[in-house]
Amino acid sequence: ERPASDRQPLKHQLPAAGEVTIKLYDALGQLKGTLVSEKQNSGLQTYELNTDNLAAGVYTYSLIFNNEVVSNKMLIVK
Repeated sequence: ERPASDRQPLKHQLPAAGEVTIKLYDALGQLKGTLVSEKQNSGLQTYELNTDNLAAGVYTYSLIFNNEVVSNKMLIVK
């Protein structure tokens, strides 16, 4: 079983169903990967980010929904 620290929940509230993309960037702004690219239902959605292959540091994740982008920072501590 994995320790809880290896997972980072990313939660977002959608006003309506639609296409959602979540991208992860490192502190230098380099794309580390596309975490989600799918249609999701309205309401609270949660994605669990596996941090095993990520170095400690500050990351930015961007959620794209209906041509709007919302970005948040998170700190991964090892």
